[in-house]
Amino acid sequence: AGSPAADLLDPEAFSARWSRVLDLPAGTYRFMMTVDDGGRLFVNNQLVINAFMPQPVTTYEVDLTLSGEPVPIKMEYFENGGVAQATLRWQLLPSIPPTEPPSADQNLVDNTSFRFAHGGPDDEWTAEPEGYNGSLNWTQNSRSARDNYNWGVWYPNLEPGVYRAAVYIPDRFSTTSQARYWVSHANGFDLTVVDQSINGGEWVTLGTFEFEGTDNDYISLSDVTFETNQSRLVAYDAVRFIPINEAQDEAPVLLSQAFASAGDTLSVNGSSFPPGQTIYLRVGIPNAEPFGQYAQGVVDADGTISLAFVVPETRPNGEQIIADELVVLLITQDGTTGRASFDYFD
Repeated sequence: AGSPAADLLDPEAFSARWSRVLDLPAGTYRFMMTVDDGGRLFVNNQLVINAFMPQPVTTYEVDLTLSGEPVPIKMEYFENGGVAQATLRWQLLPSIPPTEPPSADQNLVDNTSFRFAHGGPDDEWTAEPEGYNGSLNWTQNSRSARDNYNWGVWYPNLEPGVYRAAVYIPDRFSTTSQARYWVSHANGFDLTVVDQSINGGEWVTLGTFEFEGTDNDYISLSDVTFETNQSRLVAYDAVRFIPINEAQDEAPVLLSQAFASAGDTLSVNGSSFPPGQTIYLRVGIPNAEPFGQYAQGVVDADGTISLAFVVPETRPNGEQIIADELVVLLITQDGTTGRASFDYFD
């Protein structure tokens, strides 16, 4: 740790600001800010990276297209004890046509987005000009969690609702068979282990989840794979969140009774679902997003599923359910849905 003016500022608690005007040729540039603790970056007087919070060494990236005119740059930094680090780098990106128009998926977070953050030693991260939209990052794996291990987090900007979460696995630099993706969603956390080595060039579905539409929604991946140390490569590329369209054709669902009270057990039977898919049972109020998950299973080979659940008295957050009717929603990993409703008596 240290301060820029040790005779004037506390070496463990200070802030600083750097500014200059850059004369850069026209093109698209990647700005990379690494901080411990917090930092903000302004380009052309616009806030483009906002990470003003206590944190370990973390690198943030943002890609910006510049016109060739002089561009003012300002970086603000604060130190909150321990290691003090603040660096800013930029590079001109090659002109690579995207593999898919950016507008094709509004809920996509690529590794080049400011909504992707990663941590760990900078010299253990490598960027490659390939993968989804011509960019990916990779690290070597760790056998177990260690100090300063490598990790990446994708933060989407979602409206509250139910989405299918998927990750893109690039063709190369993806040799681990145990990439451990954690999904943070409205009902907690779910772990999905993906074999990157056999899914190159593919989107892999992690599951279907209810998201809050807040910063609590994210997907994370670390280099801790429990394979032999530094024997595999872990790739970090794009993720996307596909909203579940309730207007699509739905699979038939039948309930064991047409009315129920809190504490009753209802049986749920569905058909015409994709065989072998994990299926989730959610409960909600008509014309609103489901508020909780109450059972799950695997669709049988003939496309049928039988589940049972106890009718809740409160929402997962403890609020009393006030409704005359509740909806049971069955939804698979690939987004196939079916629903039925029953009269509710509290």
